[in-house]
Amino acid sequence: MLLSGFGLTESFSKRGMRGFLKSKLWRVWVPFLLFYTGIYLLYDKHNYKNLFLNICSIRQDDYWYVHYMLRCYLVFWVAFKFFYKYRWYLLVAFAIYTFFCMDAIRAEQCLSFPIGVLLSEKRKKFLLLSKRKYVQLMAIFCIIGLVSLAIKQLPEVRDLCGTPFYSLVEFGIKLPLGISVMIILWLLPHRWVINPVLALCGALSYELYLVHMQMLGMVHSSLSAWMILLISMLIAFSLQKFLKQLQNFILK
Repeated sequence: MLLSGFGLTESFSKRGMRGFLKSKLWRVWVPFLLFYTGIYLLYDKHNYKNLFLNICSIRQDDYWYVHYMLRCYLVFWVAFKFFYKYRWYLLVAFAIYTFFCMDAIRAEQCLSFPIGVLLSEKRKKFLLLSKRKYVQLMAIFCIIGLVSLAIKQLPEVRDLCGTPFYSLVEFGIKLPLGISVMIILWLLPHRWVINPVLALCGALSYELYLVHMQMLGMVHSSLSAWMILLISMLIAFSLQKFLKQLQNFILK
């Protein structure tokens, strides 16, 4: 979600909100619509009301990340198009709503999207930081994440699973450690980070997410894991190509 917030703000700074809804509709909702409908019917589920509610993101039985991402995009669109001066009030209000009113897995991500927006808006200042400062930031975030992970192992904390305090501990693990990994990748030579395999995975990341959610239950050994990985890549690649052809056909 952090990278989504960063990417949306970078796009906004270059071309405003022009084509925002259409691009997000094609990139996020249409692949979800087609793939989820196909999987739903493949599993012989004939509750079409639930199917409709899920693909419209009213119900959220599966793919929590897609539903949450669509909500983040909607808040971003409203805030930046209609209330730009007060955009941070809306983003912070949505983060608070996420933490206290949504389920635990989304509560853990409540600040990821706003922080991505902040990183984009302050990008020039961050680029001026020295490598030493980046290393210091990485160390601080690592310490926060590891301390939070240690706290999570306490029986007293485990007993609070499902409470806001437990979500706060999870938040202290995932976001700081995630930022630490990003800083490490940023500091490494680009030729180590940007290679054809990783570039392909990045281009197919959303399609891979849709596909792998349906295949996790099939992994029973290291061999099956590698097979599922290969099959997921092939299906994700085919899905992306099909959607690209469909988009070009409709636009013509």
